[in-house]
Amino acid sequence: MCHSALHSYSQRTYTFPAIEAHWKQLQTELLLARKGKTVVIAGDGRNDSPGHCAQYCTYSVMDYETCDILDIQVVDKREADLKSTNMEKIAFLRALETLEKSDVKVEEVVTDAHPQIKSYLSKLEGILHHVVGDHEWALGDGVSPACCQHGPLPASQKDLEPDSPAHAALREIVLDMNLIRNIKYYTSSVSQEIIPNLQVDGPVSQSCKKKTFKYIPELMKDVFRRRLIDNKSQRSHVVLAEDDPRRISGTIRPNQPPSVHQLLENHKSRMEASSSL
Repeated sequence: MCHSALHSYSQRTYTFPAIEAHWKQLQTELLLARKGKTVVIAGDGRNDSPGHCAQYCTYSVMDYETCDILDIQVVDKREADLKSTNMEKIAFLRALETLEKSDVKVEEVVTDAHPQIKSYLSKLEGILHHVVGDHEWALGDGVSPACCQHGPLPASQKDLEPDSPAHAALREIVLDMNLIRNIKYYTSSVSQEIIPNLQVDGPVSQSCKKKTFKYIPELMKDVFRRRLIDNKSQRSHVVLAEDDPRRISGTIRPNQPPSVHQLLENHKSRMEASSSL
């Protein structure tokens, strides 16, 4: 049975560096292929646990058109002033910085933080008229014509009744003030339906290709190679990396625990209290 300390040393010294080196090589190739080009990216973050108790956030960014993962960022709560709600924003900005340094021009960002928008507000308002059979109306928005842009419709098409429950529900969606305030942030009708799969089994493939994991043998070779050239004792102390969050704080407590000396200084026993009476 492998001792836990030996297992930890092997992971940090051989396995993790081999995986990171392989990923960096693939990432470099993907970013070089997009250097100077404009891309639409999809991004999503996932915490290691729900709520405000999360310590880690993993944020993945992929090319929306090809489903290639372009960057992965992991943020520790200690890097976000111990506020788990800040982690996803930090990870997102780091991912954008990585793409910017690689001269990848981000044209649009698709996330699951906003509802899917299929057209602009003027077209959405026209839907309220269209669904009740009113294809021309008196007042427009001053930009789009006050009429539908489609051709003749089949006589068999059924329209909603004006002010019916279905029509009222649609009106509530179309005239939602949150949608109206944020419509300026949407420039196209890019779908976000692939976002949830970023953090599950990787990007969705149209053909559902079977995974081959061809990189596993190469990874294993690299792990063994690193072990063979390592002349240090496996019991030696592993130095923390410069960007290791544990250099910020050893724990994720908001306040550091008092020292033994402080505890003894502040200690009050019942015997001392009774003797002073």
